[in-house]
Amino acid sequence: MELVPYAGKGTITQSEVHQRVLKLLPGGTFSERTIERDLKAFSESGKIENVGRADDGSYQWQRIDEAPSSAPKDGRLKSAKVALGMVMLIEHASHLIHGAALKDLQEHYRQSKQLLSKLHPLEGRWLNKVVTGTQHLQLLSAPINERFLHEIQRALIEGYQLEIRYYSRRSRAEKTKVISPLGLSYQDSSIYVVCLEENAPEVRTLPLHRFRAIKPLEARQVREPSNFDLRQHVQRILVEDQPVQLKLRISPNLRDRLDETETPLSRQQRLTLQADGWWLLECQMEYTQGLKWWVLSHGATVEVLEPPSLRQFIADTAREMAGFYAELKPAAT
Repeated sequence: MELVPYAGKGTITQSEVHQRVLKLLPGGTFSERTIERDLKAFSESGKIENVGRADDGSYQWQRIDEAPSSAPKDGRLKSAKVALGMVMLIEHASHLIHGAALKDLQEHYRQSKQLLSKLHPLEGRWLNKVVTGTQHLQLLSAPINERFLHEIQRALIEGYQLEIRYYSRRSRAEKTKVISPLGLSYQDSSIYVVCLEENAPEVRTLPLHRFRAIKPLEARQVREPSNFDLRQHVQRILVEDQPVQLKLRISPNLRDRLDETETPLSRQQRLTLQADGWWLLECQMEYTQGLKWWVLSHGATVEVLEPPSLRQFIADTAREMAGFYAELKPAAT
């Protein structure tokens, strides 16, 4: 997209895009047909349009939106804002990013810090005025082979399959598989490869730290399921396909925290005071693994009333947990 000029700033042909991309990615082996498919997809999504043919008969392309407004008069100010964003991203969101991805950003981070400290100390003062944190325990990043990550990134860009040797935790053995990589999912402390295994219909999500070897199969094109949406596939782990009607009995303290002016569980939630001073919370929600963990994390401040399957899961888990501490006497209150 960056190679396609804005409207009023010129045009570019399919062949010209192909040649420039090959220069940007030395060693790339994808064909002009790949570029043709990309341009067609951008056109169908309304991002670019063809504005007639060049002398050689090929289409000329330009972006549909207008060119951005001119840069600020003080170009250094723009650079300082970009540097500030980079430094704050690394220092305040690094717990959300796997170490392998952070490593690729270290040089940008160093240059940004240098720019702020030497040329723009005023903007740099923000770095000591903002902190972030989480009330949840963050696990350490799973160790991965960075070469494997780069091989998978290349396969995703160029659209070919991979032969991998994968450690199965269930069988405690290594297995050789041929996969079609569909995407990468950065989840908490791990990186997952979303893929289709050869001769298997369902999409799998494999932890990258269990890869033991990897071999590119550049002659074999990726097999992708129809209507596949990576974001929808990895966004949450569903327990049930359809949303459920959630009913919770919650303590006054938890009710205060879930108030609509604080941090509500849902924008459509309903809260009703009960005779015993507790509250009934009702809303429709997706039944996810995260919902189960959220309920468990609040312990005795919440009771699940519906759906029955979630209530049964929490009850079974609570009974099993209580068994671990059966010999302990209740603390005095």
